[in-house]
Amino acid sequence: MKENLVHESVCHYLRYQYPDVFFFSDGSGLKLPFSIAKRYAKLKSGRGVPDLFIAEPTQLYCGLFLELKTDKVRPFLKSGKLSRDVHLREQFHVLRFLQERGYAAFFACGIDQTITIIDNYLAERYEWLEHYEKPYLVAEELMEE
Repeated sequence: MKENLVHESVCHYLRYQYPDVFFFSDGSGLKLPFSIAKRYAKLKSGRGVPDLFIAEPTQLYCGLFLELKTDKVRPFLKSGKLSRDVHLREQFHVLRFLQERGYAAFFACGIDQTITIIDNYLAERYEWLEHYEKPYLVAEELMEE
């Protein structure tokens, strides 16, 4: 399944499963005419903005940012290191930046993993989210070596 279909499916799920939760998507993945895409890029702080933001604070987090991927993409290697893909690395740094500022911010690979993250976040099941945050800390430590 393509990333745009994952994105649309997740937004559909959010609208129907959590109708009172406010969320919005970054439009960077849209196929826009060059002139509009250029103007749109000027309206953001930079590259690597996550695909989806759920503006629902919890006891521990200010909101949830998700960088959506297909279930075939693996940002972290089995060794715990971050993929060498430049775009994934750029997105990783933005997610860490957001985590350091009090947001839950993760890669979400495929519909099932994305829904699991959203459900756990909104149910405030922190033990699961803290477990999911661990690869980011490990990857950052490995990058410093």
